[in-house]
Amino acid sequence: MAALGVGTVETGCSQPSARATPAKPVEQAVARVYGTEFVRPEDGAAVVLIAAKPWLPGGFITVSAGDEALVVPVHHLRVAPRTSPSWTGAPVEWSLGDTIEGELSPGASAVALLPPLPEGITALTIDGAEVRIEAPEDRWPAAPREAMAALPSELVGAELGDPTRAWRVELAGALAGARAGESVDEGIARLRRQHAARWRTALSRLTSVDGALASRLAASLGRVIRIDGQAVPAWSTEHRRVDALLGSLLAQNADGGSLELAAEAWLADEPGAVAWVIDDGGDERPALIGMANLTDAAAAASISANGAVELAVVGPREAIQLAIAQQSGTPSVRAEVRVGDSVFQLDLVAQPIPCAPPGVRMGPLLPEWTMPEWLGERAGTLDAGWATAGLLQPRSGGEGAWEVFLECRALKDGEDTVRLILGPPSKPNGEVRVSRSGAIDGAGVLAGVKGLVREETDRWTATLEIPSAAMAGSVVTIAIERLDARGARSTWPRRVMPWQRQLPGGEIDLSAWGGLKDRDAEGR
Repeated sequence: MAALGVGTVETGCSQPSARATPAKPVEQAVARVYGTEFVRPEDGAAVVLIAAKPWLPGGFITVSAGDEALVVPVHHLRVAPRTSPSWTGAPVEWSLGDTIEGELSPGASAVALLPPLPEGITALTIDGAEVRIEAPEDRWPAAPREAMAALPSELVGAELGDPTRAWRVELAGALAGARAGESVDEGIARLRRQHAARWRTALSRLTSVDGALASRLAASLGRVIRIDGQAVPAWSTEHRRVDALLGSLLAQNADGGSLELAAEAWLADEPGAVAWVIDDGGDERPALIGMANLTDAAAAASISANGAVELAVVGPREAIQLAIAQQSGTPSVRAEVRVGDSVFQLDLVAQPIPCAPPGVRMGPLLPEWTMPEWLGERAGTLDAGWATAGLLQPRSGGEGAWEVFLECRALKDGEDTVRLILGPPSKPNGEVRVSRSGAIDGAGVLAGVKGLVREETDRWTATLEIPSAAMAGSVVTIAIERLDARGARSTWPRRVMPWQRQLPGGEIDLSAWGGLKDRDAEGR
């Protein structure tokens, strides 16, 4: 990447170098994304532009700043999909490329990097469009009540690559008395600082009307809760809601009542709780339900399933696990979960899965939870190019032995491993790891497991021979985990949190297959 220049000042007595000569202005060739930039003139500015028609900037554009004309470099703005998973569901990562030498297609984005601006400047003109310059607000609103918890970097690092989302990390850090990490790219860092200043200014306008309401809104926008003993971001990422709120708070003619109405509408639309199945349980272990209270007041919680009821209290901005015993003669049970005023209906697997011909299909494996999916703002999806599934069946001629067939689709090469765990989640009996490279490594009752790994064009498969001694008893508990070449983890039978290490297990009734074989023998 070329160095990001800060531009040249053009006065009546001097001219830019030949290389810096701007292209002839093309009327309405570009549009600015924001009508106002919140910067101090001495810090310069980064202005996002979108080509309104085919545009040939020649690497530079002229910006009018009062009586001065600034010839500033224009860089490609690249927005690439993220290939690695993230809890916050950050979909893209921004970067600046070299200065634009060729033509920019309509709709393509660019960034003009402006040098320090003349003192007292209040507006710029770029290709006929005005960009107002306003002083930024320096502080975020104070945290309501006690300070919120600081966030681990591994859960929010993906946000820092997108200037339109990084402000949430900065806000959450400010509410916790901590500081967010910095962007590596200085051009992206400028955009990030300006967008954060945009939100600080918006919240400052509300603070001047109702400081307590501004604090509540800030706590919602940078919401952090405690799950499994650690701080976890839990804020809304629905961009239409977020953009609409920002527009309302920064509206030029908005009075105090309008600002309060916008804030109250956001808070009223926020979810109060989340509930999810952690583990379906089994004959000898209870089902585990996760319950998160997203509000700043303690909430009563309960689970009702098949006549059984469990009660608890969930603290403010906290998540707990509540166990309930399985007491059902049906394959599934619907549990009603209440957290405060929120009610959820969750389906639990209540009986072992019968292993009948052609075998038990274990899959597809499910990706880790992401924040938008966990909050119910986005539907969960499976990437067919990375799908994983297994099949458990008796091994032909194996004297009671079993085999597991695994199929792992893959769109690129790299380290790719599947782990099969046997036994209760809290105390497994054994596990075996098989990798795309062909390595197979077992431990516990699965020590010495053999198998065969095959490579194909868009997938790899593995067949594992499970000895009969490892499958003792009529019911076994199995969990499967894959860590693929993208660094993405998927599991069966339930989704897990990114930080969750104990995997839920699925119970399988092996006697179902034996019963069929016995009836066949009697028939003969």
